[in-house]
Amino acid sequence: MTHAHNTTHPIFADWTTFSTADKPASYIFQSDARGVLIAHVLCMLAAALLLLPLVLFPPATKRLPSRWPARFLRPALHIALCLSLIIGVAFASIHRQATEDLYQHALHRTFGFALVLYVLVTSSLSFVPQVKALLDKQAPVDADFVPLSQLDDMQAGDVSPTGSFASGQSQETLPCFESDGPQGDCHAAATYTTLQQRAARLVENFHKVFLVVTFYAQILLGLATLGGLFRGHEIYNGLAHWIKASVFFIFGLWVFLRYLGITASSGMAWNAPHNGTRLLTAEQIECGLIFTYGVLNLFLERLGHTKEPISHTDIQHMSIALLYACAGGVGLLLESQLLRRLTLSPHSSRDTRRPVLNIMPLLVTFFTGLLMSQHHQDTELASTVHAIWGYFFCIASVFRLLTYLSIFARPDIMQDTMPSRPPTEALVAFSLVAGALVFMASSRDAVQSIEYYDVHTFFVVSLAAAASLCVIVWTCFLTVIMHLST
Repeated sequence: MTHAHNTTHPIFADWTTFSTADKPASYIFQSDARGVLIAHVLCMLAAALLLLPLVLFPPATKRLPSRWPARFLRPALHIALCLSLIIGVAFASIHRQATEDLYQHALHRTFGFALVLYVLVTSSLSFVPQVKALLDKQAPVDADFVPLSQLDDMQAGDVSPTGSFASGQSQETLPCFESDGPQGDCHAAATYTTLQQRAARLVENFHKVFLVVTFYAQILLGLATLGGLFRGHEIYNGLAHWIKASVFFIFGLWVFLRYLGITASSGMAWNAPHNGTRLLTAEQIECGLIFTYGVLNLFLERLGHTKEPISHTDIQHMSIALLYACAGGVGLLLESQLLRRLTLSPHSSRDTRRPVLNIMPLLVTFFTGLLMSQHHQDTELASTVHAIWGYFFCIASVFRLLTYLSIFARPDIMQDTMPSRPPTEALVAFSLVAGALVFMASSRDAVQSIEYYDVHTFFVVSLAAAASLCVIVWTCFLTVIMHLST
């Protein structure tokens, strides 16, 4: 196949390895109803990136200037989220009727309708306690039922389930101590209530994680539909690239959140001691992501062509996946408290204030970047794009090495009670996020579109860098929201 502009790029004259379509069918350059499409995108991004974090982490009542806004703030946020989603779906329906369907049977539509319906149902259920209280002419919070969104306020000594201040109510005035029943019944009731609260918190945390993951997946599906990517058999190549790139994207966000100190309360600061009292360490999370990447890669590399014989390219990719799986597993083993107890000499010092650094994340990130910078592809452009995100990962590993050196150069940092925030970690996060975005752009369909529209690699790098900074700014916004919710 040839294109009109391929005379200037003879190396790209043959696109049979990429796609059978002569021209990428994309909504990006479609002139019909472009304003409606932009309105749909803006509404959905506002719902996913602005309103959803506010709904999941509403400001705590104690941080508001008065009590009365809290009663209306959370319902208003739920209503705003639902309205934004409904308006976005309406714009999408108008755009679909006004234009040609360039992506038939798009999963973005089906998945989007299901996600909007789920949000509408869960948001409606959040109004049930308030509606019940109004119908019964009782207080907004019943004595036997506490909405999950108010548990934080109660534990902070704000308001008790009966509407009075919990901190000002002694045990002697509680109903349990006023009754004539045995104290065992009171203890059993309190234990049952505690179990209810723990179960409710578990469900709430699962609900939050589910919404974050599904909205993220919906954004990626929207990008694929907008660009007309991953049709037919190419869906497997798109899944392989975007799922694996998402692991590095999450890795970068995690590094930046740790740099901001959001994990300090969980004992995951850089100068936090490895004293064995923590359920998880930051290094365990990083090694867990690396291990997950390796395991996923082992399966995704053969996705879509399992019946074909294994080629040398498959062996190359599977060896990289094995590197990740083994390195991640070793990193998790090094973080095991059992291994440390077994390898600790009885006469050695048990000083836990010394830095204990896990180099496995640095090792695999550096070698991934090094290998990808030399990864052969079918075209020169594809090889260049792969090399770019390989360079980003190499840069991230170099900055992580500087973080390790700075910690070893200052052993007194482990004595500091404030969480350490090495500035090099911000650069690690930026490099990982930018590399992940370029990783997504290295899929076959994406490279084909880049070449067809005669887009230079500089545009890809600059766009990835700008988008990475936008993601970092958005992460700072999330940090502020999460801080105000506690």
